[in-house]
Amino acid sequence: MPPTKFVPDDFSIKKLDEKTDLAGFDCTESDDLGLNEFIHKEALDYQREHMGVTYLFYNEDKIAGYITVAMGSISVKMTKLRIDVFGDKIRYPAVLLGRLSVQNGLRRRAVGKCMVYWCIGLAKRLSEEIGIRFVVLVTKDESRIKFYKECGFEESAIHQDRDMKMMYFQLF
Repeated sequence: MPPTKFVPDDFSIKKLDEKTDLAGFDCTESDDLGLNEFIHKEALDYQREHMGVTYLFYNEDKIAGYITVAMGSISVKMTKLRIDVFGDKIRYPAVLLGRLSVQNGLRRRAVGKCMVYWCIGLAKRLSEEIGIRFVVLVTKDESRIKFYKECGFEESAIHQDRDMKMMYFQLF
């Protein structure tokens, strides 16, 4: 029987802090983006410098994955949304989904999708307080692009780097 898929209610979410025990977390499988090194060596510094905040998703007191979010923007030219009043030179405000990784052994069980949907929900909640129209991310690799498309993201029409693709989710 295939492993059970996770649902959002399977997780408790905590912000990374100095007391967090990361010893058991390992996401080195297919880690060409340096996500394991980031969580173990850089994520707290990012938070201290207000560059991004990392949230840990726990299942039964074990870290299943993490997501790092920050503020970002996306050029109107990179989206399908066109508001003629503002012209082509503006940038839409966005939440940046900066890093996302899942514990080895828990992949392909919807942990990543739960984290993406949580991020979209966070952006919607924040949009009630500050201007946000999109969730954006930059990724590479066809399997990752396929994953984010399954979560409702679209590829930007314009890419600044051949290997890296900007993707976006339109909130409104």
